[in-house]
Amino acid sequence: MRGGPGVGKTALLDDLLAGVTGVTVLRTQGLESESPLAFGALHRLLRPLLPRLDELPRPQARTLGTAFGQDDDARVDPFVVAIATLSLLTVAAEEQPVLVVVDDAHWLDAASADALWWPPGACRRIASRSSSPRATGRRRRSVTTACPP
Repeated sequence: MRGGPGVGKTALLDDLLAGVTGVTVLRTQGLESESPLAFGALHRLLRPLLPRLDELPRPQARTLGTAFGQDDDARVDPFVVAIATLSLLTVAAEEQPVLVVVDDAHWLDAASADALWWPPGACRRIASRSSSPRATGRRRRSVTTACPP
């Protein structure tokens, strides 16, 4: 959903989430002050799932660990981060549906945005599984332009 500042996008998301049951809700928010920090929003989104990293193939788990500062590999491959994000969301969706919520998507750091919605970003692929991506933003570059409703 898109709209100008102060029109109630966050309040609408809060209202939507208040009635959600039987679903794993993963939520993050783009923050202007953190937009230069790679993977900050993605880390906040996936934090509840990080104990399940060992369920991913080792290269994916290592890449996410490196992206989130938990591993000391020198290189982070954005493609592997996107695939690892998809894998981690898929692991969670095997237990129950997952609702991915991104507020203020226009402030996402580029690395998090790429992991979520550049092809083959996780958001574009999870819509066909037991997951549902939703986001708010001000500019055209938001999840709603890249992901099915």
